[in-house]
Amino acid sequence: MYLGRMMPIEQNSEKSDEILLYNVDFKKCLDSNGQPVSTTVSTPTKFPPAGDIDLWCINGDKSMEPVIMQGDTIALKKVNTWKDYIPGDLICVVVTNEFKVLRKVSVTQADDQSITFIQMVDGKPVESRIPKDIIIEIYHVVGHFRLD
Repeated sequence: MYLGRMMPIEQNSEKSDEILLYNVDFKKCLDSNGQPVSTTVSTPTKFPPAGDIDLWCINGDKSMEPVIMQGDTIALKKVNTWKDYIPGDLICVVVTNEFKVLRKVSVTQADDQSITFIQMVDGKPVESRIPKDIIIEIYHVVGHFRLD
């Protein structure tokens, strides 16, 4: 979901409505266990509604351009049931011990041992597979916006 132009960020007095903005790339705001890192630069803020989310951070990855651009602010929600089934056609941050990447889940899945993802390379979609057993966490990108 694209939220359009950035609306003014409001400091909110009601803590229940606040979501943390990690003013760093998702590779730095999630640790090797896929959990948000509390030591990064973060600010409780009230953003435009994007549904149920866990955190906001900056996208430093180019793998989903032109849909999600490098520098876009993205809203992430942890996916709790990915081990059983991941439907296709959603964009995720995939966390393993070795890397954190932004990818689109392919509508078609080749097997039960891996998840097939799509990234953009020179404007063309390219499929790749990541074995399920090395994935620690997956966060669904539930919204994003960019500064103009």
